[in-house]
Amino acid sequence: TTRYAESFNAVFTESPFEGGYDYKIGTSENGTKSIEEPGFAIPKFGHLLIVLGGVDGIEDCVENDDELGMSSSEAAKLFDLWLNVCPSQGSRTIRTEE
Repeated sequence: TTRYAESFNAVFTESPFEGGYDYKIGTSENGTKSIEEPGFAIPKFGHLLIVLGGVDGIEDCVENDDELGMSSSEAAKLFDLWLNVCPSQGSRTIRTEE
């Protein structure tokens, strides 16, 4: 399911699930884990949130949301997994369907 949120902070604070999301994945070219790592796996979850960044990435969304009060370098702290889904990307941006 795709859900619209009024702000980046609302992605986390307005979950439709009681107790929120139990596993949150943020995607970034700066991700600390890669889907290409041996043994990569996502643990079992009840309610999973996957956040895909825009042209300037999740970091820019975090930096520009005053409610969060975080810098772009702190973006990974919002997620259980900070994932690089395309570690060998040759361009600044990738299309979601890639």
